[in-house]
Amino acid sequence: MVFAMWWLYFARPAYTLLTSTHQGHRKRFTCAYGHYLIFASAAAEGAGLAAYAGLVTRRADAPPVAAGVAVTLPLAVFLMTVWAIHVRPHRQSGTGPFAIPVGAVTVLAAALSPTPALVAGLSATALVVVVTVVDRTGRARH
Repeated sequence: MVFAMWWLYFARPAYTLLTSTHQGHRKRFTCAYGHYLIFASAAAEGAGLAAYAGLVTRRADAPPVAAGVAVTLPLAVFLMTVWAIHVRPHRQSGTGPFAIPVGAVTVLAAALSPTPALVAGLSATALVVVVTVVDRTGRARH
């Protein structure tokens, strides 16, 4: 999951946004302060993984659904914030721009599975594959 988060964050070059579409004060403000939510959700993901590890090793008495939500909710918030700040402003057509929101919903649904961390991790990995393929095929057309 952590590698998928890293990959998706750096999949789009931020400097192109900052030098082109984020020239206006309001857009730069949103981009800058939106990173607080990105960093907070990344930190919460680490805490959620620690809580889930405690549940798996039977060192914590948290309900399984709560431990699942502690893993999936921060990941979904991270994905949606990265989408809003890094992906949506590029305004590409096709299915590529909607891959991350669909992935975020899939990650949230993983909280209800018997192994939420595994399902969320596999969903995030699949999302990395989709985003990479869409980006590469989009660059090949241009």
